[in-house]
Order: sequence, then C-alpha cells, then structure tokens
Amino acid sequence: MVLKLTLREAADICGINLKTAFLWRHRFLMAQAGQNHDKLSGIIEVDEFFLAYSEKGSNTLADKKKPRKRGSNIDKRTSEGQVAILLSIDRSNHMINPMLSADTTAEIAANFAKNITENSVICSDGSWSYVAIRH
Repeated sequence: MVLKLTLREAADICGINLKTAFLWRHRFLMAQAGQNHDKLSGIIEVDEFFLAYSEKGSNTLADKKKPRKRGSNIDKRTSEGQVAILLSIDRSNHMINPMLSADTTAEIAANFAKNITENSVICSDGSWSYVAIRH
C-alpha cells in the first residue's frame, strides 16, 4: 500500500491470489481505521470540511430513502446529509482527521484538544470553536 501498487501488482509481488490481496488490504485498512496517534505541535493548521453522507456499497441500508439523483447537489447551507471531518496538520506533516458526530465546539474540542501539545499555535478560519480550546 505504501508503494501505491494496484491489487494485481501487489498480488504478483507477494505471490498471492488477487482475492487474498484484496482481503489483506481491507484488513490492513480496518486495523488502521480510527488510529490517530499523532500528536500535533508547533504551528497547526485546522479546519473542518463536509462530505455528502453515503451508504454506497452497503448491503443493509440504515434508512430506506430513495437515492439522490446523480449529479444533484446537497444543500450546502445545512448539515443535513453531510458528514463533518476535522482535518488538522502541523508543519512536520503529522496529521489527524477524525470524523465528527456533530459540528459543535464540544465535539471539535473532544477530538482536537487531546492531540495537540502545549504551546502550539493554531491557525484556523477564525471559528469560535477553536478559540475555546486551551492548549
């Protein structure tokens, strides 16, 4: 995965079946999911961004809503149908990117404050959510 090979290339190099390469890649990805062990320090840039919520590929959909028409946009003025992701990176390229359950000050502080060191400088878009975080 570090070499950014296709599954077929990785399977050939490792001498394994294509299906095995696929299963291994997904196991490695699942093992890494949610592991944000990086501590950010120094100058830290932070912002939240939003992606459209999707259950693409799910065999059991949580809600039985009709699918959106392809090419149509979700309403950017509301958080309905969007997932908030907090993206933070420092000048040493340490990065954290947790998914937020809500775009609130408490949620941002809970996911961000524990991952920064003392005396760090936070650069953001000026949101009051970051002013409330003490470091």
